[in-house]
Amino acid sequence: MTHFSAWPRWAAQLVLVVMIALAVYAAIPKTAVQIVHMGPPGYDDRYFQRSVADLVTKGQNYYAAAADQQRAHFYPTYPAETFREPTLTWLLALLGTQTARRAALLALLAGATVAMREALDTTTIPKLWRLPATLFQITGFAISWHSLQAYQHEVWAALLMALSLGLYRPYRYWPSVIIAVLACLIRELALPFIWAMGAFAIYERRWPEVKAWAIGMTVFLILFAFHLHVAAGFHRPTDLVSAGWLYGGGWDFVIETSRKNFVLYYSPAWVVSLAVCLGVIGLAGWRDPLVSRAALIVGGYVAAFLVVGRPDNAYWGMMYSPLLPLGWVLAPAALLDLIKRAGARNNAVGVTREAT
Repeated sequence: MTHFSAWPRWAAQLVLVVMIALAVYAAIPKTAVQIVHMGPPGYDDRYFQRSVADLVTKGQNYYAAAADQQRAHFYPTYPAETFREPTLTWLLALLGTQTARRAALLALLAGATVAMREALDTTTIPKLWRLPATLFQITGFAISWHSLQAYQHEVWAALLMALSLGLYRPYRYWPSVIIAVLACLIRELALPFIWAMGAFAIYERRWPEVKAWAIGMTVFLILFAFHLHVAAGFHRPTDLVSAGWLYGGGWDFVIETSRKNFVLYYSPAWVVSLAVCLGVIGLAGWRDPLVSRAALIVGGYVAAFLVVGRPDNAYWGMMYSPLLPLGWVLAPAALLDLIKRAGARNNAVGVTREAT
């Protein structure tokens, strides 16, 4: 039985209606909104980050190299958030070669996959479901396979988040905290992960753990503020300025972010819409602390992307890509409970009628 087995009839009906309505909406043909980068054709952030990493490998200062490359390839330098945090670039510079960089990413992929698989053994998910759950998750972990993904900050951050969640145990939370902070230092978009983990620690009244997550968040915020302070000094009045990220792309943008799973990449929009809904419903309905944490993380990103993110930021979906597929294997049980509750009659009314 899932959490939905005790829901009131109207709430279960509402969830099912919303899911169907979103799928119907997604099936309506729309004109795609695109933001065209003024740089060379086919040039994207991965090529940009590779050029910066190569310059830092040769001894250049990260911020100076990033600013020069942003100007050269028509990227804005204001606000300071347009500068990626230097952590990943320093790591890539230390590794030196493309082979070593990709090997490091694949090693992280292996570690995150194993950690999540072992974490499933600590959950209430039935044993027979755990292998399918792992196989489903692999479709989300596939974001790391392309050779250029070593330069994609979101990929590293997403794998670190999955590793952090996989290593988390109520009696051993510091490794999870440290890895989560590292994910934030690679991409600040990982900060909601810390919020979600801290929120559950508060809910479960685990006060030493709450303190640990608060310390981790504070460390990151101090270092991120320093990063922004340094980056702000490299903006010139003639540089491009970002249009901002509060775009309000709605459900269409959520669908585009979800396509970072290779199973969904070429799927019709209505299929992607159902996959997102079923993934969130599966995670949210399952009665297990670890799965519930995954539900809040994935659901939080999906909700945020209704408002935050431009059309050219769809790659942000990599942040939750490894965790969403876990909900697919849990979706049938959750959906069955929702359907049962949606069709349930009011017992109290029935008893009254019989008495009358």
